[in-house]
Amino acid sequence: MRLDFSEWSQRLLSIEHLKLDIDNPRFSYFSKKKMNQTEIVKFLIDRFDVYDLAKDIATDGYLLNEEPIVCKEGDAYVVLEGNRRVAACKVLLNPHRYLSNLKAQNILKYNYSLEKLNCHVAPTRRDADILIYRRHTTTTIKRWETVSQDAHIHKLFTDDSFSIEEIATMLSESTTNIRKALRRYNIHQYSMSLFDDNPTLKETVSSDKFPITNLERLYEYKDGLDFLGISFAANGKIDKRLDISEVNNRLRFIVEEIVNDKLNSRVFNRDTDKKEYIDHLRTLTDKFDFSKQLSEHSSPIDDDLLPESKVI
Repeated sequence: MRLDFSEWSQRLLSIEHLKLDIDNPRFSYFSKKKMNQTEIVKFLIDRFDVYDLAKDIATDGYLLNEEPIVCKEGDAYVVLEGNRRVAACKVLLNPHRYLSNLKAQNILKYNYSLEKLNCHVAPTRRDADILIYRRHTTTTIKRWETVSQDAHIHKLFTDDSFSIEEIATMLSESTTNIRKALRRYNIHQYSMSLFDDNPTLKETVSSDKFPITNLERLYEYKDGLDFLGISFAANGKIDKRLDISEVNNRLRFIVEEIVNDKLNSRVFNRDTDKKEYIDHLRTLTDKFDFSKQLSEHSSPIDDDLLPESKVI
């Protein structure tokens, strides 16, 4: 899809007054509540190396080819692209607000701050969505992990109500890849919910660096999908073909296998590898109830059966 920038503009905007995007799928993916501006900056410091980025900017200056993309919403300019960089600049402006005293003092040694940034102003969020996705999936700009790409697509599908076909056209992707992204998003979200009793494991599974494609490789193999006792609806939602407790038990086991690097592309690659791994799972009769038969008809995993997902 050709991008039309005729209605875009540029403005020099105050960093202090730029608003980080609370609806960014990267943030909402990890938190069920809306984060305020300070919480977003601290979240980016904790998970996306913003402290180190602030030091890099203080040392080398702000690169002109990394200007943020913003959109005016109400009286505020919201950062749609460049939240990490804007957050780093906010840290440089007020390090004690976001950092420990030791790190704040370290930042202050650089004696560098930037009060305004030149920003590209998109007419609407939707005008920016296509460009942002392409920049983080096809260029040398910091590439999104698969989890973050999937969250962006899910937002377009759910929050912005685009059809799968419309998203495929917008992002120059195939409808097959969009459906795969929705399936990955839903099973990752569901997998996170299975570890409410283990915060350490939940933190690991929740990371955008969780190798979700290792799980995808399993459920795209028919015998692997049958082992999990699930199928997927056309919109990527998970359907169950076993009772929910057995589905949860099997999926949780597989996710732990991935976390412990026991299920990866080396183990589950060739057809012979896949058959060997599934055969191994079938020997674990002490862990799984193989007396339960797969239903010929799948049914949605009801919300009231979904383990409650808590805010990290």
